[in-house]
Amino acid sequence: MPKSKIVVGIPAYGKSFTLKDALNNGVGAPTSGAGAAGPYTRASGTLSYYEVLPQKPNHFNHYF
Repeated sequence: MPKSKIVVGIPAYGKSFTLKDALNNGVGAPTSGAGAAGPYTRASGTLSYYEVLPQKPNHFNHYF
């Protein structure tokens, strides 16, 4: 396949879950289901880039 025909995509969404116990939040912590739906996707457990971005100033580091 020629290089000009290859499309590379970067996912711009996030998956979320509701923890059974907020204090037990490590890798493999038990969940009770999908996270809350966002205002744009309105889909439980899936957040678009534009739904995650507003949380950035409080919870994420910017490296680029």
